[in-house]
Amino acid sequence: MHSEKNRIMIVDDEDAILSVLADHLLDEGFEVAKATNGEEALQLAKGFHPQVVLLDIWMPGRLDGIQVLGRLKSSHPNLECIMMSGHGTIETAVRATKMGAWDFVEKPISIERILILVSNILNYQKERDEKVSLLGRLRQSVAIVGESRFTIELKAKLAQLAPTRNPVCLVGEMGSGKRLVAQNLHYLGDRASQAYVEMPVQSVPTELQTIELFGADRGAVVGLQSVRKGLVELAHKGTLYIEDFDQLSEVALQMLADYAKTSTFQKVGATERQGVDTRIVVSTSLSREELQQKLHEHWVNIEPLLVNSVHLLPLRKRPEDIASLVMHFSDAFAKSSSFGLKTFDQPAMEKLRGYGWPGNILELRNFIERLYILIPGDEMKVEDLELAGLKDDQDINPLNAAFKAANFKLARAQFEREYIQRKLLENSGNVSRTAELIGLERSHLHRKIKAYGIEAKLDREGDRAPNAP
Repeated sequence: MHSEKNRIMIVDDEDAILSVLADHLLDEGFEVAKATNGEEALQLAKGFHPQVVLLDIWMPGRLDGIQVLGRLKSSHPNLECIMMSGHGTIETAVRATKMGAWDFVEKPISIERILILVSNILNYQKERDEKVSLLGRLRQSVAIVGESRFTIELKAKLAQLAPTRNPVCLVGEMGSGKRLVAQNLHYLGDRASQAYVEMPVQSVPTELQTIELFGADRGAVVGLQSVRKGLVELAHKGTLYIEDFDQLSEVALQMLADYAKTSTFQKVGATERQGVDTRIVVSTSLSREELQQKLHEHWVNIEPLLVNSVHLLPLRKRPEDIASLVMHFSDAFAKSSSFGLKTFDQPAMEKLRGYGWPGNILELRNFIERLYILIPGDEMKVEDLELAGLKDDQDINPLNAAFKAANFKLARAQFEREYIQRKLLENSGNVSRTAELIGLERSHLHRKIKAYGIEAKLDREGDRAPNAP
C-alpha cells in the first residue's frame, strides 16, 4: 500500500547527483527511490510505482536512458519522465520528447527548475485523474438501463458507433431515450473529454437556425459587431446533438448535410469555408417513411445524416426493461433527496409492467418521482400507484377511455385532457409552443389546463407544464 506522499524515482550513475536530488526532494515532502542503472530502475519501478522519474540519459550497463524511457512509458503509461544529461544533443532531446519525455534538463542540475517541473507534472496528473474520475461518473450517470434483448443489442451497437466520427440519426417516439443515447455516443467514445453540445430545434426561431448552427460573420446581421461562432464550431472535437432535426429550415438542413459530407462550413455572411471536427448526432420522432415524405425534395442531400440510424423501441414494446428502470429511478431519487429508498411489491411491479407508458421512459421517470413526493412509506403497493395517478392499462388510450364514458360530454372531456397532456409532453411542457402547434390561443389552452387539473408553471424559458423534461 502506497503512502499519501507523491513518489519520485531518481535514476543516475553519479552518487553525488543522486544524493543531492534525493535530499532536496525529501525535504519537500516527497517519497524518493534511487537507482544507479537502467535494469535496477525497471525492477524498482514495479513495486514503487513512481509518478515522476528523473532519468539520466547516459548510464553504464545494458540500457541507456532512452531505452529505459521507452520501457517505463510502456509498462507505466501514466508516469512522466524528466530526462537529464551532461552532454546531450538536440537530436537526443527531440528523440526523448517524441518518446514521451516531459522535459529535458542539462547538467549541472538546477534544483529550482527540477522542483518547478515536478510541481507542474503533479498538477497535470491531478487534473487528468480528476477528469478521468469525472468521465467515469458521467458514463455511469448516462448508463443505459435494461435487460431486454433490444437493450443489450442497443448497447452493443453504441459501443461500435461511439469511437467513430460518422453522423448518427436516432429515431424514436418522444421520451424513448434519444437524448440519453446521444450522450452515450459522446461519453463512450474518444471525444468524451471534449464539448458535448445540444440544440433542441424547436427552441430556436426558424430565421435564426443557420446562425445558431454555423455562426455569422461581423456585420452579417444588423447589430452584430463581432464574429459569432455557431454550435458546430463550438463543439469542435466533440459532439453536437440536434434534437428534432426534421424541424430545421430548408437552408439550415442543406448546410448541415453539406457539413456532414465535407466537414467544412461557411458562416452566414462569410466568404470562405472553414473546417472543424465535430461529430453530428441528430434525432427525430418520425419514421423513415414519414421523414422521406416530409423531406422528399432534400432526401438525396440528407442521406449522409441517415446512414447510421439507431431505432429506439417504445417502452411498451420492451416491458422486460421496466423493473430495472423502476429500481434505477427509485435509487436515483432516494440518493438525491431526503426520502428513504422505495421498493415495490410483486403486484405493484406487475402493474407497472402492464401499463403502456405512452410517454415512454420519460413518463416512467416522472411517475416514480411523483411517488416519492406524494406517497409516504417505503414499500409501494398497487393502491399507492393508483393514488399517485396510475390508471389501468385499458385506459391508456384516450379513445378507449372516452368510449367508456357515460355521455358525449364526458367522452370529449376525457379525450381533451389526454390529448393536451400528450401534446404538452411532446413539446417538453412548453404551453406557448403547444398552443401554437394545436391551433389554440394560449389563454384558451391555459383555461383548459386549469379546468382539467393539469397544473402549469412558468420558468425562465416560458410557459412550462409540471414534470416537463
